[in-house]
Amino acid sequence: MFQPINTPILDGHVHLNNHRGIGDILELSQAAGIDRINIVCVPGTPERWLSSNSAALLAKGLHPASFYVFGGLVYNIGQPSTAAEFERQAKSLRAMGCDGIKMLEGKPTSRKLIPFRMDDPVYDRYYAFLQETGFPIVWHVADPGSFWDPARITEMALQNGWDYTDGTFPTKEQLYGEVDRVLEKFPRLRIIFAHFYFLSNHPERADQFLERWPNVAFDITPGSEMYRNFSKDCARWRAFFTKHQDRIIFGTDNITPLEPRPKTMAEMTDKIRMMRQFLETNETFEGFGCAGSRHVTGIGLERNVLEKIYRRNFERYAGSEPQPLNIEPTLRHCRHIREYARTAVGQEPLYRELTDIEQKLQGLPKRQGFHDY
Repeated sequence: MFQPINTPILDGHVHLNNHRGIGDILELSQAAGIDRINIVCVPGTPERWLSSNSAALLAKGLHPASFYVFGGLVYNIGQPSTAAEFERQAKSLRAMGCDGIKMLEGKPTSRKLIPFRMDDPVYDRYYAFLQETGFPIVWHVADPGSFWDPARITEMALQNGWDYTDGTFPTKEQLYGEVDRVLEKFPRLRIIFAHFYFLSNHPERADQFLERWPNVAFDITPGSEMYRNFSKDCARWRAFFTKHQDRIIFGTDNITPLEPRPKTMAEMTDKIRMMRQFLETNETFEGFGCAGSRHVTGIGLERNVLEKIYRRNFERYAGSEPQPLNIEPTLRHCRHIREYARTAVGQEPLYRELTDIEQKLQGLPKRQGFHDY
């Protein structure tokens, strides 16, 4: 029976579907032994996720000691897609009390909705501001290589619409090339690349990337392939995690539980257990059922390394405590999106959700963040 070590844990990568799930995320985390949570938002477009920032910041306001928030940019709802606009949004997110920014702009499906390469000059002022202030990014770039391969694509990928085999999506190497060009221009950006940058089958390339860019890190949010790949050569990956112990961050990619709620709560709690068993033991165990093989072998890291991965590394990027919510700019952001939803066709549910969030924000005690832009 696996017995995890007793140490504080900060989950650096959690999603919130809507503000009604705030209590569920807290309950899930407490059940799994998670002390604090970073809610990562995603780019908002007319098609999806326009309430993401408002819901996450409400969670921060309701539970200020429990939640960090990495906000997302908003696209295509009236404001021009200009360099000045993206810089303004980054400043606004920081002023609201966000602790960083989440970018999903590197996931191929997002590129269908956002008409810019990641290295497009339209982002230069945005990146420059993030570099100047040290404002960190959690950045999803690419996906498992099998999603581009008709012979290897998984049923899970097909069910989720992550089939990139028709030639209309950017290739994995195109996406990596864009990131390299961004980092060549802005080498001091502080970036946590989600899902191990999808390099879990390429230890030499992962090592070279971390050596080349000293301000970046990888999180270990599970993909369908990651822990199976790690298990192919446990000794090598144990050495990698030990060498780069300051550059690896714990995150689960858990999300507001769906129906049936008890089943999804149990699945997400068990995912955390499996991640910890992999990190803390050398055992071979059954887990990560979405992978082609259900068996995973752990890499048994030392306690001092585990404590960095579980909490300290994230705190080096985002601070030892979450930034406080700044209520007035948060309300302005919420009202801006709500006003768009009020007149846009088909956005009645979004309008109702933002109206509810605004009412709850107005009931919070006024807090001033540390930034004034």
